[in-house]
Amino acid sequence: DVRSQLRPTDRDIRLGPSRHGYFTVRVADHLRVVDPNGERQGGRLIDSEGRENEEVCWQHADWVDYYGTDEQGRTAGIAVFQFPTLRNSAWYAATYGTIRVNPFRKGATFVNRGEEVDLGIRVVAHDGDPVEAGVAELYEAFQEETSG
Repeated sequence: DVRSQLRPTDRDIRLGPSRHGYFTVRVADHLRVVDPNGERQGGRLIDSEGRENEEVCWQHADWVDYYGTDEQGRTAGIAVFQFPTLRNSAWYAATYGTIRVNPFRKGATFVNRGEEVDLGIRVVAHDGDPVEAGVAELYEAFQEETSG
């Protein structure tokens, strides 16, 4: 888990709008769908709604997952979940190997002294593809854990 609580101390603050995200994950080359030149790499990007690759970007979903097979034939991946306080921000997940969480992309968030912005993600590294790893079930357990 990566979690940040931001509390202004001296003055009220504004966060965003900004194209820079709260958190970015860059995956290993064999997990990429394409390399920076657009050459197919063999990895896959999926989300909880069943979208794949380019369809995932700027969509709302419970989780996103990159997975692929390395040179030794081992399949593994990485899934990212958003804490409920992020209010299901749209994912920027690019097929060249990044997953970005950015709750400040579309507009400003104002935080007054005495208030707090609570941001968090869970990163799950797993063996196998998302079905074999039980990513959907792991997300359900995460929801139960973080919803209270």
